[in-house]
Amino acid sequence: MKNPYKDFPSNKQTKKNSQHPYLIYALIVLGVVALIPFLSWTMDKQEAYECANWAEQANKYPAFFYADWQAMQCGIEITEADLRQ
Repeated sequence: MKNPYKDFPSNKQTKKNSQHPYLIYALIVLGVVALIPFLSWTMDKQEAYECANWAEQANKYPAFFYADWQAMQCGIEITEADLRQ
């Protein structure tokens, strides 16, 4: 009977020829870490755009009001006088 596994590489050959996955893991981790500042920058840009859009709406529509979270995001203080109007 013939050996069906005759043409398969041995463990020694496989280990010698294969690369360690640690390099791939390290590149993935570095890629994710490099994305964090970029994502933070894009979120800051998006928030600035939203604040400008809300300010434009506040000037355009007299009944426009900021929700608490919008005021916090844009750094706007809501006073009692603003609430009475």
